[in-house]
Amino acid sequence: MSRGKKFAIVGIVFALIVVICWSLIYTINANVSPALYIAHRGHGHYDNTAEAFYNSTDYWGIECDVRVTKDNQLILNHDPEVVFEDGITMTVAESNLVDLLSKKLDGGYSMCEFSTYLEICEELGKVAVIELKGEYTDNEISMLINQIEQYYDADKVVIISFSQNNLLKVKEQSSIELQYLFTENTPEAFQFCFDNDINPSINFARLKAEDVKNVHNHNLKIGVWTVNLMTANVLMKEFGVDFITSDYFCS
Repeated sequence: MSRGKKFAIVGIVFALIVVICWSLIYTINANVSPALYIAHRGHGHYDNTAEAFYNSTDYWGIECDVRVTKDNQLILNHDPEVVFEDGITMTVAESNLVDLLSKKLDGGYSMCEFSTYLEICEELGKVAVIELKGEYTDNEISMLINQIEQYYDADKVVIISFSQNNLLKVKEQSSIELQYLFTENTPEAFQFCFDNDINPSINFARLKAEDVKNVHNHNLKIGVWTVNLMTANVLMKEFGVDFITSDYFCS
């Protein structure tokens, strides 16, 4: 075979490879959902602090964990107890707001009031994704909704919870968008969402591709948490989920 023919064959093979690669890229991108990313308790700093929220500018939404204090105020913390820099532990529900704010967390951070979080979301133009921790009374739900309306726009808020009762109480008092958080993939969990027009948000490791189609067929959106592995991030987008909560990924 002449050198010219060899070069021609190599050129044809190279061109075919390029076409195949571009086709694969197009196919993959066509099947990937434009998922909206939520910063899990803020990003890059101590969880649920102002610094973490201000560092979440690349995300669509900023998630926080809200609890009610002894004196009926709203403050952010994931766990029922807070361990401070000096080693002292305080239970949020048994402590007054001023006492919780007077102490420093590890690294010199301070706890964040719910109202401050809402002001930061407004300043940054981010969706406030608010997880209700614990079981709320009707009056506590009213207080929370009133603060949302006072400090931000309810249309730019999503309230999430593992408690069905919390979500139903919010639904009775407001039209704020809701998401039901659950870990195990059960028909009952999805049915609760379908019956009450509430978006589901499931542990990503339990999600199946057919669940996404089923949710979309009910004209609802679906979220997953907490996605911190690249393989999981890609898979969830291929499934077509609408929301991805992550500590790291933002697009």
